[in-house]
Amino acid sequence: MSIYSNKSFIESTASISSDGEFGIILDKTSFYAESGGQEYDTGGIIIDGVAEFEVSNVQVFSGYVLHIGHLKYGTLKVGDEVVASYDEVKT
Repeated sequence: MSIYSNKSFIESTASISSDGEFGIILDKTSFYAESGGQEYDTGGIIIDGVAEFEVSNVQVFSGYVLHIGHLKYGTLKVGDEVVASYDEVKT
């Protein structure tokens, strides 16, 4: 649905530096956002063979779940169909 970086919404990750942290809002998610003392999920948002976003934090802002992390490779843009998967085992 949206990509959030540097206090604004953008259409693509193309302008974000390779080590830049940003957020992604999806239309639905299986990730648990930090709440009530329970820690957030981590995992990935992927377009197979095209792009991989590593989710390192999940928070709720104004009713929206924001997946925060960095792009491991590739480029994402608003409207892309992605696969989101959380890590089932945390160490």
